[in-house]
Amino acid sequence: GMGTKSGTIRNVEERDNSAFSFGEVAGLLNEGQESKPWGQGTNGIPVLVNHLPAGVTYKMPVRITIVMPDGKSEEYGYTTKESSLAEYPSGYVFFEDKDLTKPVEKAEKQYDTDTTIYAVKAVASITLNKTELSLYIGGEEALTATVKPDNADDKSLTWSSSDNEVVTVDSNGNVKAISRGEAVITATANDGSGKTATCTVTVRKKSSGGGSPSYYFVTFNTNGGDDMDKLIKVEETEIDIDEYVPEKEGYKFMGWYLDEDFEEKAEDMKLTSDITLYAKWEKVEEEEIKEDIEETEEITKETFADVTENDWYFDSVNYVVEKGIMSGMGDGTFKPNMPFTREMLAVVLYNIEGRPESTGISVFSDVNNGMWYTDAIIWANTNDIVAGYDNGTYGTGDAITREQFAAILYRYASFKGYDTTQGGMAVREFSDYEKISDYARPAMAWAVNAGIIGGMDDGTLNPQGKATRAEAATMLMNFCENIVKK
Repeated sequence: GMGTKSGTIRNVEERDNSAFSFGEVAGLLNEGQESKPWGQGTNGIPVLVNHLPAGVTYKMPVRITIVMPDGKSEEYGYTTKESSLAEYPSGYVFFEDKDLTKPVEKAEKQYDTDTTIYAVKAVASITLNKTELSLYIGGEEALTATVKPDNADDKSLTWSSSDNEVVTVDSNGNVKAISRGEAVITATANDGSGKTATCTVTVRKKSSGGGSPSYYFVTFNTNGGDDMDKLIKVEETEIDIDEYVPEKEGYKFMGWYLDEDFEEKAEDMKLTSDITLYAKWEKVEEEEIKEDIEETEEITKETFADVTENDWYFDSVNYVVEKGIMSGMGDGTFKPNMPFTREMLAVVLYNIEGRPESTGISVFSDVNNGMWYTDAIIWANTNDIVAGYDNGTYGTGDAITREQFAAILYRYASFKGYDTTQGGMAVREFSDYEKISDYARPAMAWAVNAGIIGGMDDGTLNPQGKATRAEAATMLMNFCENIVKK
């Protein structure tokens, strides 16, 4: 730095560019006072920071020192206060402490003062000896992992199972089959690099000398059509192929085949081994699609023997059936007065969402693996759409009450980002308003004001009343028309 007095240059230290470190701040030594930072003033002429023109700001640089794995320190770079480091050395993960317990989130980390961080040679990849594994119940097998590079500082892994009721895994990668089904084993690097490797484990039941049957899997490869769940059936089970029909927009399903080249068409069969079926499609012209839709709509209106045009629920039943939201009972009836159960609503919403992959495990004692509603309830509970009772059950088989129905639709609307602000005082006009449970009051206010739920003929809301299939169809139609379409 340099200063002047009476035109005389004093305390001059000459440096060329190579003598300055990147980001170093020049300072002015003014008659023995402390060194002060320079800023860039008018016309590029350097001036003391406190002499900068009005409106010009200056942030002191922050020095980032990185301690490398060999213990050597490197003044790696500079940033400005409340900013992120522009670049970190590649191939490392970083920690804020010597004990390597606080990882540095590089994308978010901002530095306010001179800081020392600690580098660790990162895991670049993890490879398992198997990516697929088939076991019988009670069987065990050890998975081994290869971690690269060899000189990674922390090569330890955490092992986990996506479903401990199907498969467990210990800290050394030893896998044990618990019950039939499918689960994914994941090995995760502990060094904070985020590297993982997975193995899909399929568990079957093995025949025993006592006559216990084997179980086999039927996998549907829909070739771009709607996903279909894998079947788990006992050996020698007769499979009616015609029961399993996928859908693909703009295409007509031509049947299942046993090979990807569509040379051997699948017929009804008895299961003696695991099989994969391949869907064959044929492009459909637009006119044919319109004809199919018109024909389907006409059939829908005449399908149910117990639903007539004079019924108050006629339009809502046809609406939910045409939209694929609900279906009949399989015997030519809709059963409009049958109670609608709690698991039915979870399945309806799950189907509307396209049956997304459900990777969690059931937290309810009455929801077992492999049931027709299991994945739907796990998905809905994981996304805070449904909840269970205080005794740890979900309440499968219980007829859903009108206020429970409203609460679940309310949470589903929140999950989807729909407007749930239509609450109001309309719900208080019903004589039994005070009977609404506390947890359901915001949902019932929203449902009444949004036109999803209406009152009974006697002027009550009947919040604890059991919802029938006809009422469910009506509430779902109102929800789609008044909430979804907005």
